[in-house]
Amino acid sequence: MQCYSFSIDRAPDWKWQRVKGIRDGSQPGATVALDTRDGATWINRALDFLTSYECDSNPLSNTELISVYSDIYQALRIFEDDSSLFRWELEASVLANVEAAEIAVNVGTTEDVILAYEALFFDVRERLDRQSYIRNYVIGSDLQAINYKDYDKLWKHYAYNNGGYEVLKAVMNRSINPPVATTPEMVQSCLDRDISNSVRIQASAISKDLSKAYKEKGGVVEAAIELMRLDKMEDAANGGASGDILKHIEALFEQLPWRVGGTDPIEKKQMKPNAVSRYMSSPVELKVGEVVDASISGEAEEAEKMLDIKYPPIPIKKKGN
Repeated sequence: MQCYSFSIDRAPDWKWQRVKGIRDGSQPGATVALDTRDGATWINRALDFLTSYECDSNPLSNTELISVYSDIYQALRIFEDDSSLFRWELEASVLANVEAAEIAVNVGTTEDVILAYEALFFDVRERLDRQSYIRNYVIGSDLQAINYKDYDKLWKHYAYNNGGYEVLKAVMNRSINPPVATTPEMVQSCLDRDISNSVRIQASAISKDLSKAYKEKGGVVEAAIELMRLDKMEDAANGGASGDILKHIEALFEQLPWRVGGTDPIEKKQMKPNAVSRYMSSPVELKVGEVVDASISGEAEEAEKMLDIKYPPIPIKKKGN
């Protein structure tokens, strides 16, 4: 039932399966009821192509393959090429809902070829909103069974479940917006950033694999965790969210006209003596209002009167008395 348009478990290449089934006599001919109007049109055209292709698959001697069926011919070559990752990139791009015209530009072919490929070999776009279908019948494997070298399922997972096209491109390239080194001094920072991003992406991919390979690659995951920790520290120092908050607090304190007790609240160290600190070395205990008065006017009137108070010395008792 995977080769019919209405099937819940419809295969992405259901039309191509119909073409082969009709050709060998195991399935009924294409109809609107079974295949939809668009589906029947593609199936019948692909049947004509297959007849020509099986007579002579060499486009140099069978020019009909290029002059009439160029889109299907090139789409079939992509579908049957197991030695390249090109097919997996194309299919993952469809799962990321990238338009056919943009995919064509990215891979260097025509939009007609991408449309033919989607129609006959990867007809999933109209069902992208059905997560269970995509997960079970298109990606076709539970995430816990994905191996970090299983590019087909891994790329599709990132394209559909984990960030869309930009994340997919980063995973395929193992780099994120690589900077261009315009001076010799920038070379090292560019390489450092490339290594950092590659470690993160590899760790993310490995984390999907719970097999023995995951344990063997555990060091990569640990390295990525350490990089995240360093990033947070760098943010705090150089303008991240927490760093910005600290800078705003620091600026606030710098605008205040006093340093409470002569202590810098940012650096946590004693500052130069000020109007408040001169009282801290005396028996005077300033009230909050007096702290403000002293910071602004230079002295607190009531506290000034107490600075000259001399307390009698505490008598020292002699032993034996």
